[in-house]
Amino acid sequence: MKTAETIDENLDTLIARTMRHELAHYKVDKIREKFGIKAPIEDKYFKDLLEVYFAMLRLNEQEPGHYTSMINKFIKIKESDLKKALIDNLINEGVGTYYERFGQELVIKNIWLSSLGEIINISQYEITMSNTSKNLMYPIISKYGEKGIEYVVKNVPSEKDFSNLQEYQKKVLKKLEKKTKTSIYKQIVSSKN
Repeated sequence: MKTAETIDENLDTLIARTMRHELAHYKVDKIREKFGIKAPIEDKYFKDLLEVYFAMLRLNEQEPGHYTSMINKFIKIKESDLKKALIDNLINEGVGTYYERFGQELVIKNIWLSSLGEIINISQYEITMSNTSKNLMYPIISKYGEKGIEYVVKNVPSEKDFSNLQEYQKKVLKKLEKKTKTSIYKQIVSSKN
């Protein structure tokens, strides 16, 4: 039986997690600002584009299969712009989820988005995007922290990378490792001089 105290603790935990998640989005915004990078999602066009896309996915969930061809036509016409908006969303949500949970190990299903055509309803979108964002960002942040976020913000996945985000992640981790080793080497050399 839940007591008022248990409910309060659960609510406090939920509020704290939500605050950390939203503050992480702010952190990404500040990093972008620091490097003079504007997020595509800040543009009204991209916001509207995603709203239309989400509305179609919701309709297709209510009437399965009924709107699939319309969604596919929309994707075909707007694929490039949708990918830009979704990549932005993947980065933001991946960072948000990491900080929301204080970097605790997450139960992540090995689900990676590779094609917009894979998503035909809003539930599938939420599952796929949630897992993809966690899969993409968790290893980068847990190993390199804010430097990892900065690197991803400055080197956003391209449309080509969108179809293989696992490979993109491997490249990012490899480049960050190389930068870290170079930085450590420079520190050692300068301390000897």
